[in-house]
Amino acid sequence: MVAGALLAAAAAAAFEAGYVLQAVAARQVAAGRPAGLLARLLRRRAFFASLALGGVGFGLQALALGRAPLAVVQPVLALGLIGLLVLARIVLDEHVGRPELLGALAIAVGAGAAVAVAPSVEGTPGDAAWLGLGGLAAVTVAALASRGRAAALLVAGAAAGDVLVALAAARLGLAGWAGLWWVAVAAGGGVAALLSESAALQRLPAVRVGPSVLACQVIVPVLLAGPVTGQRWPAGADGFVLGAGLALTAAGLLALASSPAVATLRGSDG
Repeated sequence: MVAGALLAAAAAAAFEAGYVLQAVAARQVAAGRPAGLLARLLRRRAFFASLALGGVGFGLQALALGRAPLAVVQPVLALGLIGLLVLARIVLDEHVGRPELLGALAIAVGAGAAVAVAPSVEGTPGDAAWLGLGGLAAVTVAALASRGRAAALLVAGAAAGDVLVALAAARLGLAGWAGLWWVAVAAGGGVAALLSESAALQRLPAVRVGPSVLACQVIVPVLLAGPVTGQRWPAGADGFVLGAGLALTAAGLLALASSPAVATLRGSDG
């Protein structure tokens, strides 16, 4: 469990660094439909760097999910924002006030609670797995097919794609066709999330895009872990502590992602 949490923390650092470069690349190209962004983004070095960091982050996330359940890995991924907060203070000399410190504390305590009481990794998907995956896939397709005018749909598509990646990463250990299927789900979700989020970053500041996507990344995979991956919610007091930990993590995440210090690094002023 501890090894999984450490791998998730390393994945968080890679994901957040990639997000910063993604925001930079998105603001260097003309706005357009999500499906048409790829050709323009591929001309930017920052985009290739963001892809590389995203790949590293996904690999670390998959390794983490082989050792710890979604209920541990997803909250720990939020620790990446604390790293950005420290970087903003040291490198950019951004002011860090009480709200940011309380947000960082909430994320740390919430992630720690998840590590302490999370259930086992093993599980068998339930009958509702396809329903959950189908709903997420429908949101991603709707966002990609849109003309990019509905910024909220683009944010929802990015969040849904990231949730698909997290759920697929938890099932990558399967052998045969089942394993290949989950690789395809992860790849499709990752591409959809990247394009939708890049389009959203062209229309909205990162301080508005990031919190919504990150909150969904933390909460939704854990809620869907039962039907999709078979990882059950712990019973009794442990279940209450896990729920409180997730709530704390989400609250801290929203506070930190909305702060000017973190938003500066995430590209909101671009």
